[in-house]
Amino acid sequence: MRVFAGIVLLAVCVVIGFFYSRKYTVRKKEFEFLKTFNSRVKSEVAFSKSSLISLVKKIDDERAVANYVREFFLRKNDRLEGLGVLKKEEKEFLSDYVKKLGQGDVSAQKDFLSEAGVVIDGYLSECVRQEKQYGSLSLKLGFLFGLIILIILL
Repeated sequence: MRVFAGIVLLAVCVVIGFFYSRKYTVRKKEFEFLKTFNSRVKSEVAFSKSSLISLVKKIDDERAVANYVREFFLRKNDRLEGLGVLKKEEKEFLSDYVKKLGQGDVSAQKDFLSEAGVVIDGYLSECVRQEKQYGSLSLKLGFLFGLIILIILL
């Protein structure tokens, strides 16, 4: 009976470690989407000059950042809901970024999108670094903690 309880606790600790490490992966994917979206908007502004609304309607991604961009442009909803994996500073940047899209002339938009691309790249590199540093670590710590509990129970 103690062995079974120990194995169950081991599994629970591994699952907790997995879900904790998952936030780093999700955060990285959110910024990968934002980087792709920024480059797409940049190319649309520079070459095809199609409307921003038509570009937003083409987003078929279900990530939190994609939903926020869609809600802002299609429904004028600027509440930062569902962005729990982002830090406060990142949420403020995202809000400012979306509000400034479509403002000004073409050259101002190109400059803004280039500057935003640099900031997004910085956030993305930080996310990649944190995922490498903490992602597998929390999974391993969950396993080790569960293993310690199993040994104590035996």
